[in-house]
Amino acid sequence: MPNNCEDFRFHCIDLYEIALQETGKKFVNIAALGAFAAATKEISMESLEKAIEQEFSQKKEIVEASKKLCKKVFEVVKNGKA
Repeated sequence: MPNNCEDFRFHCIDLYEIALQETGKKFVNIAALGAFAAATKEISMESLEKAIEQEFSQKKEIVEASKKLCKKVFEVVKNGKA
């Protein structure tokens, strides 16, 4: 548990807008996974991509769009350019 507010980082990101720009779809949950991965470092981008491939294995277009979106949001959070 953090001792004070200095131990926290806050990001305000319009996941809906990024999802629409990157994929043309409302993949907000997928975008949130990319943000979570970057902010917490609890899951790697590679592991997230593998999970997307497994979950949507029957829908190649969704796999590619989801991976692209996750990478975009991951980079936005990682670089602090929200």
